[in-house]
Amino acid sequence: MSWIFRQVWSTLLWGTLVHTAVAVDMIDTSIVQKSLQSGNTSTALQQVDALLEVRPDSPELLFVKARVLVASGAEDAAIGLYEQLIVDHPGMPEPYNNLSVLYAARGDTARAAELLQRALEIHPVYSTIYRNLSQVYADRAIAAYRKALRSDSSEPATPRAPLELSPIRSLTHPGGRNP
Repeated sequence: MSWIFRQVWSTLLWGTLVHTAVAVDMIDTSIVQKSLQSGNTSTALQQVDALLEVRPDSPELLFVKARVLVASGAEDAAIGLYEQLIVDHPGMPEPYNNLSVLYAARGDTARAAELLQRALEIHPVYSTIYRNLSQVYADRAIAAYRKALRSDSSEPATPRAPLELSPIRSLTHPGGRNP
């Protein structure tokens, strides 16, 4: 009887710890999100760094940090973090999408399109990725058309609509619905 009691207790305790850890991540990232929404990127960066001290390998927290870096203007650091997330967690489509947004903003639409295609291989029904890929293809078509007309505009085509970053809520529902 005591062996069964220990097994049940162990199972309940483990389940509680797992659910508590998930809840803590959700609460913690919402705190960072609130700081970001209020425009306080330095506080958001401090908050996410403090959380990463506790959970340094959390892909969700690293993803949030990359979003904070983008918001604070540290795009090169965000690119490095998104690239590392892709290497360490190749099954997450969000870093591919967000990295493609940064490359597209820099005019590297070929790299942006390639990243979006890879993201679609991982998650073939992610609507944000389809919208972004459509926009990248439209931008590339406009640039090709301008080139064909021998336009001397050296400026890359400006997107008609901004590309979208993946929201953090898609990470909290990995098997559920995505935007």
